[in-house]
Amino acid sequence: MGRIYDSRLVAGTGALIDRLGLDPAWVAYLAMLWLQAGVLFGQVAVGFGVSGRAVVLHLGLLGLLTVFQAALWTLLPVGRAGRCWGRPLLAAVVQLVLLLLYLANLGSVLTISSRFDASLVTLYLADPLPMVAAAGIHPLTAVVGLVLLATACFAANVLIVRHWARDRTRWPGPTGLSVLGMGAYLLVQPQMLAAEFLHRLEGAQPRNFAPAVMLAPSGPREVLTYPDTGPVTPRPLILITIDSVRADTMQVYGAATRNTPFLARLRAEGRLRAYDDAYALCTSSYCGLIGILASRYWSGMTGQLGNLPDALKAHGYRNLFFLSGHHRTYFQLAEHYGEQIDVYRDVWNRGDRHINEDSAMLDWLDETPIGETPREFMWFHLMGAHRLAYRNEDSDLEVLDWGASGSRRPADDALATHVRRYHIGLREADGVIEQIFARLDAAKMLDDALVVITSDHGEYLGENGLTGHGKPPTWPITAVPLLVYGGGAQDWPDRAPASSVDIAPTFLHAIGAPIPDQWAGIALQQPTRRCAVESGSTGNRVLTARIGDADVRLWEVTGKGKGEFLAPARASAPPVDPVTGPAQQQTAAQVRSCLAAR
Repeated sequence: MGRIYDSRLVAGTGALIDRLGLDPAWVAYLAMLWLQAGVLFGQVAVGFGVSGRAVVLHLGLLGLLTVFQAALWTLLPVGRAGRCWGRPLLAAVVQLVLLLLYLANLGSVLTISSRFDASLVTLYLADPLPMVAAAGIHPLTAVVGLVLLATACFAANVLIVRHWARDRTRWPGPTGLSVLGMGAYLLVQPQMLAAEFLHRLEGAQPRNFAPAVMLAPSGPREVLTYPDTGPVTPRPLILITIDSVRADTMQVYGAATRNTPFLARLRAEGRLRAYDDAYALCTSSYCGLIGILASRYWSGMTGQLGNLPDALKAHGYRNLFFLSGHHRTYFQLAEHYGEQIDVYRDVWNRGDRHINEDSAMLDWLDETPIGETPREFMWFHLMGAHRLAYRNEDSDLEVLDWGASGSRRPADDALATHVRRYHIGLREADGVIEQIFARLDAAKMLDDALVVITSDHGEYLGENGLTGHGKPPTWPITAVPLLVYGGGAQDWPDRAPASSVDIAPTFLHAIGAPIPDQWAGIALQQPTRRCAVESGSTGNRVLTARIGDADVRLWEVTGKGKGEFLAPARASAPPVDPVTGPAQQQTAAQVRSCLAAR
């Protein structure tokens, strides 16, 4: 009975295809397009939110592209030979373009935890070396792979469209379907423009970049309010952030690999204060950088936030931003920085330098007048340790710290390459920081400057088989360096744990300026009873606290696996055992109380 039903279903489907005037080859072609689209969206959905509406709209558009091709070959006045080879060639070109767009989107997700953006394609096509190196493949391998992919597309379409086609496509069928399809398209065009992949050239929304309200900057900018006002004592203020760095991997924090010799020397000479327990606000650059400038935890990110440049401009400061990376095209991240920026440079101003080559900021610094007034705030964002940074791949740096593998090189060559590139990039970032210090000294700014060096988030180096960041806020991707030069930092009170949220208040306190009421941080110069700090991601609020002599983490999970969980502070994976019993409940309450203390 089942076989009879199956045969009737096949026969009925074939009859329907015939009635529509389509050749079965075009149906097989559409199925192939849907399959490759499904693979892409399935892969992206692992780390990013993909809306069902976007998927349905995209599959519908693929159907429209297919019937357009079928209609085209019924209308074109070409002979049998032209149809025989022209149809598979055009079909293969359409399929290849789609595949390349899918792969670009997937590659963007895997390498920079960002959805695909058309402007980034232009950027990286002009200088593909960082992207190819991040993927762990040789440029020649990438070219050969592209040729093989194109050949496979053509061969598949020769098989389907040429050999399976039986010239049964009749012009009224596909032409009528094309007209109906265009009518349907016009009806849903606003939805297409808002969500469909080919219209927006993107395929997903990130889960752990920031609260959703932050990803599309809009509305009025927050106006900061203050408890009091008064004159300030100006001094140069310098913020240096190194993307994707965790403190335990740095020579300046005692790691064996000589990846930060300049910073280590400053600390050995007693000129650099290092905070041993400092935590990022989240696990991606987007929320991390916004939070550093605006002194907000993840839970306090609610729109266009008033930040450090806004506060300093009110005191006559000149704000200069020298940033590696593509901040303007990274979900409009630069819009969150505000309009109080006097000099702005990022990857689009790199000149002859490679993409994400930190040395470019030395060029920008050389061409920018500095030191004419003590009222200057400079922010340098270095990409050196990020997997997409340009670095000397032939460096002779001896790596002695291999992340999850300890002092032994991991057996996995791809992981070993990732860790090695991380250390090489960190070493080159240290060299750029040394050059920045030299230029500040030459401009007679360094003696009076307060310099804070940190990272926006950490990095997995093989823990739980993971690399990268942008995941729930475990210790490897939230434990960041916090280093302070100048300002008498050696005499400041101890702070454990410290947080990136404290950096902006520290700068204002250094010039005697009041701290905005909206800011969550506490200046490092001030003693505090606070003994917990917050890190966040979508569905996770994690409080790291020092309770007595123990460092613990309280996970408040509102997404999948909802509940409260306690874990050691240095755990590299989210906990699975919920808070139970009076003792654990008391500890959880104590952690929350620690965060609220001032």
